[in-house]
Amino acid sequence: MNKREQLMADALGGQGEIFALRAAARVRRRRLLARVAAPAGVAAAIMGLLCLARNPAPRPAPPLPPGAATSVVEIISDQELLAELKDQPVLILRDQSRITGVIFLADQTGKNL
Repeated sequence: MNKREQLMADALGGQGEIFALRAAARVRRRRLLARVAAPAGVAAAIMGLLCLARNPAPRPAPPLPPGAATSVVEIISDQELLAELKDQPVLILRDQSRITGVIFLADQTGKNL
């Protein structure tokens, strides 16, 4: 307690003394908080700006030209696959209940192997 607080406490006495001591303590806490909070806020803002500057937002990919295929593989059912193949000689590889691969048995000239 400094001299000013002691003088006020002596003059007020009793409940006034307790009030004065609590008010002085509150002022000290506020001043300390103001001294600490402002530099901490500035430091946090600077760190945030540095993070944003070092990691710019990702740029979107350029759009595909019209007519470009968006996927290489088309997913179809087993029945659709069999309907597409019709009379072509193929070897169908199965794994339990699903088709895992299709091997065409005709060479490039169209002759059967």
